[in-house]
Amino acid sequence: MAILLVGGAAVAIGYPWLRIRAARDRVTSYCGDVQVGQSVDLSAMAKEAEARGFHTIGPIPQTGPGAPAPASPRAAARQKLMVIDGWVFARWVCEVTSDGGTVSAKRVSFLD
Repeated sequence: MAILLVGGAAVAIGYPWLRIRAARDRVTSYCGDVQVGQSVDLSAMAKEAEARGFHTIGPIPQTGPGAPAPASPRAAARQKLMVIDGWVFARWVCEVTSDGGTVSAKRVSFLD
């Protein structure tokens, strides 16, 4: 009986830890493949990320009601893509921002 309790506790702690760690590694690797300054189509990038098993949000236009007026035509075309992986509420996110088809910023963050 004690073996079952110890085994159950190991699974209950080990699986989430491994799943969250794998998510971090996958998202960090994905974001590492994106280079600031490279040409990109965020719609195609979202489809490719979904094919690799990620969840995606976007591309999201970064202009519209409530947003500051764009400083340039390039900024008017600003979009953001969020690539997400994780377990339950522990999610790793790669945010890629594009200004008119060129990656202007990327960031990896953890949401819990």
